[in-house]
Amino acid sequence: MTDQNEITKDTLRAILDGLKHHESVEKQKTSESIAKIMAAIQEAEPGDPLIVPIDKKLNPYNEKSGKCIVS
Repeated sequence: MTDQNEITKDTLRAILDGLKHHESVEKQKTSESIAKIMAAIQEAEPGDPLIVPIDKKLNPYNEKSGKCIVS
């Protein structure tokens, strides 16, 4: 009979495999990652409709009229 707190061999293998995977991941300095993220943001900024609003004529969600009639 096994105790519920006892870790099985399969669980230990899974933990070890996870640790090996994380060890093999290429590490990068935070300063390098931040620079890449900033560059990606700045590159996408001109086309971002939340920063640069699109023309009201092209906006499909723009209200067509100021009145709403419910009958």
